[in-house]
Amino acid sequence: MIRILQIGFLPILAIIVCACAALKSVYDPDELGRTLDNAIVEIPVVYLKKGNSTSLGGYFKDVKPNFAMISSEKKIPIVIYLHGCAGITLSALRDM
Repeated sequence: MIRILQIGFLPILAIIVCACAALKSVYDPDELGRTLDNAIVEIPVVYLKKGNSTSLGGYFKDVKPNFAMISSEKKIPIVIYLHGCAGITLSALRDM
């Protein structure tokens, strides 16, 4: 039964992926800019210059002007969280 579901699911998934790619919105610079601007960013205090007592976080567009607070002495590891089509839900934020 599971094998039948897998075989039936893969063609449907392929059609959905092809349809999304056909929209070409993934190549639209404005869409990519909106995606980056609305990304949620959190930089822990250990990566900020001395004297900063709180982490730097929020939407990328709001945090970007404060990037001067980031110390150049340490490399910052990056975590990329990919979510579904509905975006990042409140429950996903609570789990982070």
